[in-house]
Amino acid sequence: MLKGVVVFAGTVGAGKSTQMHLAAASLRSRGVKVRTAFLKSGHIAAFALEHMLVRISGIKRKAHPTRILTEERPELFKRLFGLWVLLDLLSISVKFLVELLIPLKLGFLILVEEYLPATIADYLYLAHTLNYRSKILKWALTLLVKLLQIGKPVKAIFMDASDQELKNRWTARGSFEESLSYISMQRMLLPRLLKEFSEDFTYMFTAKSSVTETHVAVINLVYSLKNKSDKKEGVSRLPKPRVRDSTLHSTTGMMERLGV
Repeated sequence: MLKGVVVFAGTVGAGKSTQMHLAAASLRSRGVKVRTAFLKSGHIAAFALEHMLVRISGIKRKAHPTRILTEERPELFKRLFGLWVLLDLLSISVKFLVELLIPLKLGFLILVEEYLPATIADYLYLAHTLNYRSKILKWALTLLVKLLQIGKPVKAIFMDASDQELKNRWTARGSFEESLSYISMQRMLLPRLLKEFSEDFTYMFTAKSSVTETHVAVINLVYSLKNKSDKKEGVSRLPKPRVRDSTLHSTTGMMERLGV
Protein backbone atom coordinates (compact mmCIF):
# COMPACT_ATOMS: atom_id res chain seq x y z
CA MET A 1 0.00 0.00 0.00
CA LEU A 2 1.31 3.43 -0.96
CA LYS A 3 1.25 5.83 1.97
CA GLY A 4 3.42 8.46 3.64
CA VAL A 5 4.81 11.82 2.55
CA VAL A 6 6.56 12.33 -0.79
CA VAL A 7 8.28 15.71 -1.17
CA PHE A 8 8.74 17.60 -4.44
CA ALA A 9 11.41 20.22 -3.79
CA GLY A 10 14.01 22.07 -5.81
CA THR A 11 14.89 25.31 -7.51
CA VAL A 12 12.17 27.75 -8.57
CA GLY A 13 10.95 26.72 -12.02
CA ALA A 14 12.42 23.22 -12.02
CA GLY A 15 9.00 21.60 -12.49
CA LYS A 16 7.91 20.70 -8.96
CA SER A 17 4.25 21.78 -9.22
CA THR A 18 3.78 20.29 -12.67
CA GLN A 19 5.22 16.92 -11.73
CA MET A 20 3.43 16.74 -8.39
CA HIS A 21 0.01 17.32 -9.96
CA LEU A 22 0.71 14.97 -12.86
CA ALA A 23 1.77 12.28 -10.41
CA ALA A 24 -1.35 12.84 -8.28
CA ALA A 25 -3.65 12.50 -11.31
CA SER A 26 -1.86 9.35 -12.48
CA LEU A 27 -1.96 7.74 -9.03
CA ARG A 28 -5.66 8.55 -8.55
CA SER A 29 -6.45 6.93 -11.89
CA ARG A 30 -4.83 3.76 -10.51
CA GLY A 31 -6.93 3.82 -7.36
CA VAL A 32 -4.34 5.25 -4.97
CA LYS A 33 -5.64 7.42 -2.12
CA VAL A 34 -3.58 10.57 -2.69
CA ARG A 35 -3.66 14.19 -1.52
CA THR A 36 -1.55 17.16 -2.65
CA ALA A 37 -0.33 20.04 -0.50
CA PHE A 38 1.95 23.06 -0.59
CA LEU A 39 3.89 23.85 2.55
CA LYS A 40 6.70 26.35 2.66
CA SER A 41 7.35 29.81 4.12
CA GLY A 42 5.37 33.02 3.64
CA HIS A 43 1.86 31.66 4.25
CA ILE A 44 -1.34 33.68 4.79
CA ALA A 45 -0.66 36.10 7.69
CA ALA A 46 3.08 36.32 7.00
CA PHE A 47 2.38 36.95 3.30
CA ALA A 48 -0.14 39.64 4.23
CA LEU A 49 2.46 41.30 6.46
CA GLU A 50 4.97 41.31 3.59
CA HIS A 51 2.49 42.98 1.24
CA MET A 52 1.56 45.56 3.85
CA LEU A 53 5.23 46.46 4.44
CA VAL A 54 5.91 46.76 0.70
CA ARG A 55 2.85 48.96 0.24
CA ILE A 56 3.75 51.17 3.21
CA SER A 57 7.28 51.54 1.81
CA GLY A 58 5.84 52.75 -1.50
CA ILE A 59 7.91 50.33 -3.59
CA LYS A 60 6.52 49.67 -7.08
CA ARG A 61 9.05 47.03 -8.12
CA LYS A 62 7.68 43.81 -9.60
CA ALA A 63 9.18 41.03 -7.51
CA HIS A 64 8.22 38.72 -4.66
CA PRO A 65 7.58 40.86 -1.55
CA THR A 66 10.12 38.88 0.50
CA ARG A 67 12.84 39.68 -2.02
CA ILE A 68 11.80 43.35 -2.17
CA LEU A 69 11.99 43.71 1.60
CA THR A 70 15.27 41.79 1.85
CA GLU A 71 16.98 43.86 -0.84
CA GLU A 72 15.40 47.31 -0.44
CA ARG A 73 14.10 47.52 3.15
CA PRO A 74 16.36 45.10 5.06
CA GLU A 75 16.37 47.08 8.33
CA LEU A 76 12.57 47.31 8.37
CA PHE A 77 12.20 43.60 7.60
CA LYS A 78 14.83 42.71 10.20
CA ARG A 79 12.91 44.55 12.94
CA LEU A 80 9.74 42.66 12.09
CA PHE A 81 11.29 39.33 11.10
CA GLY A 82 10.51 37.70 14.45
CA LEU A 83 6.83 38.61 14.05
CA TRP A 84 6.90 37.37 10.45
CA VAL A 85 8.31 34.00 11.58
CA LEU A 86 5.69 33.61 14.33
CA LEU A 87 2.82 34.42 11.94
CA ASP A 88 4.27 32.02 9.40
CA LEU A 89 4.62 29.20 11.94
CA LEU A 90 1.00 29.64 12.98
CA SER A 91 -0.18 29.15 9.40
CA ILE A 92 2.24 26.28 8.78
CA SER A 93 1.13 24.44 11.93
CA VAL A 94 -2.54 24.64 10.91
CA LYS A 95 -1.79 23.52 7.33
CA PHE A 96 0.39 20.69 8.63
CA LEU A 97 -2.47 19.41 10.79
CA VAL A 98 -5.23 19.76 8.19
CA GLU A 99 -3.40 18.94 4.94
CA LEU A 100 -0.85 16.39 6.13
CA LEU A 101 -1.33 14.86 9.57
CA ILE A 102 -5.06 14.09 9.34
CA PRO A 103 -4.87 12.66 5.77
CA LEU A 104 -1.83 10.60 6.83
CA LYS A 105 -3.80 9.11 9.70
CA LEU A 106 -6.56 8.27 7.21
CA GLY A 107 -4.09 6.31 5.05
CA PHE A 108 -3.52 8.79 2.22
CA LEU A 109 -0.32 9.17 0.23
CA ILE A 110 0.63 12.85 0.54
CA LEU A 111 2.44 14.59 -2.31
CA VAL A 112 3.71 17.90 -0.97
CA GLU A 113 5.55 20.70 -2.72
CA GLU A 114 8.54 22.18 -0.84
CA TYR A 115 7.60 21.02 2.70
CA LEU A 116 9.26 21.79 6.03
CA PRO A 117 12.93 21.32 5.00
CA ALA A 118 12.36 24.11 2.45
CA THR A 119 10.88 26.26 5.23
CA ILE A 120 13.98 25.64 7.35
CA ALA A 121 16.21 26.56 4.38
CA ASP A 122 14.26 29.78 3.78
CA TYR A 123 14.45 30.80 7.45
CA LEU A 124 18.21 30.20 7.51
CA TYR A 125 18.71 32.08 4.24
CA LEU A 126 16.66 35.09 5.31
CA ALA A 127 18.21 35.22 8.79
CA HIS A 128 21.69 35.11 7.26
CA THR A 129 20.82 37.79 4.67
CA LEU A 130 19.30 40.09 7.30
CA ASN A 131 22.00 39.28 9.89
CA TYR A 132 19.17 38.33 12.24
CA ARG A 133 19.92 36.51 15.50
CA SER A 134 17.21 35.67 17.98
CA LYS A 135 15.88 32.90 20.22
CA ILE A 136 12.68 33.11 18.19
CA LEU A 137 14.48 31.69 15.17
CA LYS A 138 16.01 28.82 17.13
CA TRP A 139 12.64 28.04 18.68
CA ALA A 140 11.02 28.10 15.23
CA LEU A 141 13.59 25.69 13.79
CA THR A 142 13.17 23.37 16.77
CA LEU A 143 9.40 23.30 16.20
CA LEU A 144 9.85 22.51 12.51
CA VAL A 145 12.15 19.61 13.38
CA LYS A 146 9.54 18.29 15.83
CA LEU A 147 6.88 18.43 13.10
CA LEU A 148 9.23 16.52 10.81
CA GLN A 149 9.50 13.80 13.44
CA ILE A 150 5.75 13.35 13.07
CA GLY A 151 5.59 13.60 9.27
CA LYS A 152 8.99 12.38 8.09
CA PRO A 153 9.02 11.98 4.28
CA VAL A 154 9.41 8.48 2.88
CA LYS A 155 10.75 10.04 -0.32
CA ALA A 156 12.24 13.42 -1.26
CA ILE A 157 12.76 14.42 -4.89
CA PHE A 158 14.96 17.45 -5.56
CA MET A 159 14.46 18.93 -9.05
CA ASP A 160 16.86 21.31 -10.74
CA ALA A 161 17.75 22.82 -14.12
CA SER A 162 20.41 25.16 -15.47
CA ASP A 163 20.18 28.86 -14.62
CA GLN A 164 19.33 29.74 -18.22
CA GLU A 165 16.63 27.07 -18.41
CA LEU A 166 15.11 28.33 -15.16
CA LYS A 167 15.11 31.91 -16.48
CA ASN A 168 13.41 30.74 -19.69
CA ARG A 169 10.70 29.01 -17.64
CA TRP A 170 10.15 32.08 -15.42
CA THR A 171 9.64 34.17 -18.57
CA ALA A 172 7.35 31.59 -20.20
CA ARG A 173 5.01 31.42 -17.21
CA GLY A 174 5.16 35.16 -16.50
CA SER A 175 6.53 34.82 -12.98
CA PHE A 176 8.99 37.05 -11.13
CA GLU A 177 12.70 36.56 -11.75
CA GLU A 178 14.33 35.03 -8.71
CA SER A 179 17.58 36.09 -7.08
CA LEU A 180 20.44 33.85 -8.19
CA SER A 181 21.80 33.92 -4.64
CA TYR A 182 18.51 32.36 -3.52
CA ILE A 183 18.74 29.72 -6.25
CA SER A 184 22.31 28.96 -5.15
CA MET A 185 21.10 28.55 -1.57
CA GLN A 186 18.44 26.10 -2.71
CA ARG A 187 21.07 24.02 -4.50
CA MET A 188 23.52 24.09 -1.61
CA LEU A 189 21.35 23.80 1.49
CA LEU A 190 18.05 22.19 0.51
CA PRO A 191 19.46 18.83 -0.69
CA ARG A 192 21.42 18.49 2.55
CA LEU A 193 18.28 19.09 4.61
CA LEU A 194 16.20 16.71 2.48
CA LYS A 195 18.79 13.95 2.87
CA GLU A 196 18.90 14.55 6.62
CA PHE A 197 15.13 14.52 7.14
CA SER A 198 13.95 11.95 4.58
CA GLU A 199 14.15 8.19 4.38
CA ASP A 200 15.11 8.31 0.69
CA PHE A 201 16.45 11.07 -1.58
CA THR A 202 16.65 11.46 -5.37
CA TYR A 203 18.15 14.29 -7.45
CA MET A 204 16.53 14.97 -10.84
CA PHE A 205 17.90 17.31 -13.51
CA THR A 206 14.89 18.29 -15.61
CA ALA A 207 16.43 20.58 -18.25
CA LYS A 208 17.19 17.80 -20.73
CA SER A 209 14.02 15.76 -20.21
CA SER A 210 10.51 16.37 -21.50
CA VAL A 211 7.64 16.76 -19.07
CA THR A 212 6.44 13.26 -19.99
CA GLU A 213 9.87 11.68 -19.49
CA THR A 214 10.22 13.32 -16.09
CA HIS A 215 6.70 12.21 -15.16
CA VAL A 216 7.50 8.57 -15.98
CA ALA A 217 10.65 8.76 -13.85
CA VAL A 218 8.68 10.28 -10.94
CA ILE A 219 5.95 7.62 -11.08
CA ASN A 220 8.59 4.87 -11.08
CA LEU A 221 10.18 6.43 -8.00
CA VAL A 222 6.85 6.61 -6.19
CA TYR A 223 5.94 3.01 -7.02
CA SER A 224 9.34 1.84 -5.83
CA LEU A 225 8.13 2.87 -2.37
CA LYS A 226 5.41 0.20 -2.54
CA ASN A 227 8.01 -2.52 -3.09
CA LYS A 228 10.00 -1.31 -0.08
CA SER A 229 6.83 -1.15 2.02
CA ASP A 230 5.80 -4.67 1.01
CA LYS A 231 9.19 -6.05 2.05
CA LYS A 232 8.89 -4.44 5.48
CA GLU A 233 5.40 -5.82 6.21
CA GLY A 234 5.38 -8.95 8.33
CA VAL A 235 9.05 -8.71 9.30
CA SER A 236 8.47 -7.09 12.68
CA ARG A 237 6.35 -4.32 14.10
CA LEU A 238 8.95 -2.35 15.98
CA PRO A 239 8.25 1.17 17.25
CA LYS A 240 8.90 3.86 14.67
CA PRO A 241 12.39 5.30 15.19
CA ARG A 242 12.45 8.93 16.17
CA VAL A 243 14.50 11.44 14.23
CA ARG A 244 17.86 11.17 15.91
CA ASP A 245 19.06 13.94 18.19
CA SER A 246 21.86 14.74 15.76
CA THR A 247 19.20 16.02 13.34
CA LEU A 248 18.59 19.10 15.45
CA HIS A 249 22.31 19.41 16.12
CA SER A 250 22.94 19.30 12.37
CA THR A 251 20.46 22.12 11.79
CA THR A 252 22.02 24.11 14.64
CA GLY A 253 25.44 23.55 13.07
CA MET A 254 24.18 24.97 9.77
CA MET A 255 22.93 28.02 11.66
CA GLU A 256 26.32 28.54 13.24
CA ARG A 257 28.16 28.20 9.91
CA LEU A 258 25.80 30.76 8.38
CA GLY A 259 26.31 33.09 11.32
CA VAL A 260 22.68 32.89 12.47
